[in-house]
Amino acid sequence: MRKLKSKGHDETVSSQVIDELGGADWQNDERFVSDFVRSRTNRGWGPQRILFALRERGIAGSLLKSCLQHQDFDLRIFETYTRKYGSGAPATTREAGACARFLAQRGYTQEQIRKLFKQLALSAFDTIDELSEHE
Repeated sequence: MRKLKSKGHDETVSSQVIDELGGADWQNDERFVSDFVRSRTNRGWGPQRILFALRERGIAGSLLKSCLQHQDFDLRIFETYTRKYGSGAPATTREAGACARFLAQRGYTQEQIRKLFKQLALSAFDTIDELSEHE
């Protein structure tokens, strides 16, 4: 509606057309949200950024609460991180800060970022333990 109004279309006519399209199931908010969330998670967006973008598009209420429930953001943050930085943990605090800022800009929460860094550090320790066992 907002987009049609910004392009100079009459609000009452736009509302009627949107209602008709919704009645014919050509316009469906649930389907839009589902497709939007899937598309953005595939691009590496985190939950905060997705929610913000949906609110900007006028989606509110129960759709916002339920839209992210079926996403595994622990896997998505790992994929986003490894796509940019590889599978190793950051070597310095400066690198860790840059990685954290990148992930925060993508819309991941501080809790999700901390959890990822803990997993990366543990996997680094596992690799060190495996190397020392073979010596």
